[in-house]
Amino acid sequence: MSTSDAGDGTFGWYEVRFDQSGITREVKPPQNEAWQDEIAWQDISRVCFKTQEFYESDEIYIFTRERPESYLIPTEAIGGQA
Repeated sequence: MSTSDAGDGTFGWYEVRFDQSGITREVKPPQNEAWQDEIAWQDISRVCFKTQEFYESDEIYIFTRERPESYLIPTEAIGGQA
């Protein structure tokens, strides 16, 4: 992911929330269609953390039993460091 678009270092258009049932990602990218998805805790099989260069957001990759590809959460997303 490239550098953030908000002045405080977060991706103002990417929000992640954690609660008792799982993880919710709500994404409203500029000039693209908004979307939302949920990941249930019991479906998670692996979590990986990828560090980036200084001006790029570190990334969390969440793998589940539900699909072969991972879910991505940039740590600079709103709630990404929770």
